[in-house]
Amino acid sequence: MKPLNEILQLVYIFIWFLPPFRQYGGRFFYFFLILAFSQGFGLLYFTIFQHNPWFIYILFSFLLFCSLQEWKTLKKYWYIFSTLFFILILIQLFGKNKTIDEFIFIIMHLIILLRILQLFILEIVNTKVFSLFLCAMVFYEIIILTKYLNYITGFTDAYTYFFITSTFEVILGLFFSIFRADNRRIVFQLK
Repeated sequence: MKPLNEILQLVYIFIWFLPPFRQYGGRFFYFFLILAFSQGFGLLYFTIFQHNPWFIYILFSFLLFCSLQEWKTLKKYWYIFSTLFFILILIQLFGKNKTIDEFIFIIMHLIILLRILQLFILEIVNTKVFSLFLCAMVFYEIIILTKYLNYITGFTDAYTYFFITSTFEVILGLFFSIFRADNRRIVFQLK
């Protein structure tokens, strides 16, 4: 079953290179662009060094969080974002502790999940619109969190769980390759 897993990983990487093209010019373009690059750089890092690419994933997770911020917020608090990024690099270069890496990764994705939930709720409250796109982004982050929590804790059969979650991620990658956040077919007016 290992070849099936390798095929799924290649399909996964290919599929996640597609959403940035569809999202180009949209609200979440940078999010999907960073996500695509993180997969490519993570695979490259693993291939070259034969080591888990926590370093790559943590730095790209921080960039994902930044991509979900308003441009004016990034400009206003650039020094905070820059300092945090620098601290993450220092921790990665000098920490070399897998437990700390795992903890930082999970915290980063919890923060990303909370930010997407905030965007989702604000859209409902401010515009009385339910966005299936943002709902899918929330679902994606929940999958990422549960996938890596399972990897870290070994809660269930890692291979099977990885296969199932990766399959859902491929489906979501296809969804994000077809639909943009502003597509009227996936936005529902609430009364």
